[in-house]
Amino acid sequence: MRVSLATALVLLLVLLFASSSGLAQQGQSGAPDTHDAAAAEAADRAAPTIAGAQLAGVTYVAAGALASALGDVVTAAGGVLTWRGDQGVATFFLGSADALLQMPLTGGPDDWALSAPPLVRAGSTGAEPSDWLLPLDAVQLIGVAATQDGEQVYLHLPGGAVVRLALGSGAGQAAGVDTAWTPPEGGGAEVTLVGGVPALRFFADEELSLLLLDLDMAPLAFPELTAVVDEAAARAGADHALLALVTALNQREWSTSLVFAQDDLSLEVRSPYRFHLFLGTVSGVSPAAPAAGVILLPQAFSLYKPIAVSWAGQSATVTFRR
Repeated sequence: MRVSLATALVLLLVLLFASSSGLAQQGQSGAPDTHDAAAAEAADRAAPTIAGAQLAGVTYVAAGALASALGDVVTAAGGVLTWRGDQGVATFFLGSADALLQMPLTGGPDDWALSAPPLVRAGSTGAEPSDWLLPLDAVQLIGVAATQDGEQVYLHLPGGAVVRLALGSGAGQAAGVDTAWTPPEGGGAEVTLVGGVPALRFFADEELSLLLLDLDMAPLAFPELTAVVDEAAARAGADHALLALVTALNQREWSTSLVFAQDDLSLEVRSPYRFHLFLGTVSGVSPAAPAAGVILLPQAFSLYKPIAVSWAGQSATVTFRR
C-alpha cells in the first residue's frame, strides 16, 4: 500500500514528538528497566561534571570550567570573551545575545543570535574567563554538543568525552548577576539534538513550542523511516526541506510566520507560502492536536552554514548540518 505524504509525516512526527518534545506531558513513558536504570545511574555518577546554572528558565555553562575541560585558549577583557577552540574563534559580548564565529578559511565571521546574553558572576569584573556564564546554546560555537535526558544536561566534547552539567553547583551561586539584562519570563530558544540530528526549538512561552530540523537528516535519527522521509523530501525538489512541529499544553493560537536570514538572504515563510501544513491547522494547536508541516527554503540557503531564524518574537541561530 502506498503511504501518502500526510500519513508519512504523521508517522515521523509521532516518533519525533515521543522522543524530543519539550512539552511532553507526564505519565506517558513506559515502566523503566530496573537493571538498565541502575547501570545508567552508576555511569552518570562516574561522569565528570562542569558547573552550570539555571536563571529565569535559561541554562548557563561556566565558561572557565568548560575551557579547562577542552584545553582551549580563552581570554576576557572589556566585556568581551574571546574563545579559540575547535570551530575557530568565537566572540561573546557581555549583556548581548549576539555572538561571532570566525571559522578557519572563511572570509569573515558569521553572526549568531544566542537564546540569551552571556552573564558574569555576581561581584566579579568579567576580567577572567572563570567570571563568565554562557547560555547553553553557545557551546555549539566551540564544537560542543548539548543533549538532555530528563532534567540532566550532558555536554559532548569534540574528543568524544561526555560531561554532566551540574546545575546549582559553583556557577549556580551566580544568581545575582552584574548586568543590566534581565532574562525574559518564559519564551526563548535552544539548539539541541534529536536522535543525534541538530534541531532548533523555540518556546513562545511556557505552553507553546515549535521544533525545526532538517528533513533529510531525519533518517540518521530514525533509519526505519528512510523510505518515508525520502518520499517527503522528493516533493521538495531542489529546495531544502525543514520539518516543523508545533505543540502546546493548552488550546493556543500560533503564528505560521518564520523569518530565515543568512548572509545577504532573507526570507519570510507563512502558510501556505513555503510552509505546507500536513497535520493540524493554522487556527490553533492543543495537546491532542499538534501542527506539523514542511518548510521549503530556496537552494541559495546553505544548511551547512549558520542560519538566523525568528519566530513568535524569539530569535536564534542554528546550523542544521555538520
